[in-house]
Amino acid sequence: MQDKLFYVFSEVKGPKFRYYYSLFVWVFIWNLIWLAYIGGQPVAEPNLTFGQLATVIYFSFFFFAVPFTSYLENIIFLRLNTKK
Repeated sequence: MQDKLFYVFSEVKGPKFRYYYSLFVWVFIWNLIWLAYIGGQPVAEPNLTFGQLATVIYFSFFFFAVPFTSYLENIIFLRLNTKK
């Protein structure tokens, strides 16, 4: 049995060669810093809305960004490596 996560289907191994995935990882890291800052602020209207938006972005990384980038990079990888 393969030791892969159930939602990672990329043919390209390693994040160094996965351009779109690395962009999403940097967005994820920025979002973690943003969530940490918002979590330390008092509960008020702008902070509450920004915290909810950051939470949606955080969970969308796992549910949408990782599978989408795997699918997109597979399409690009297969088009570059097929012989015409």
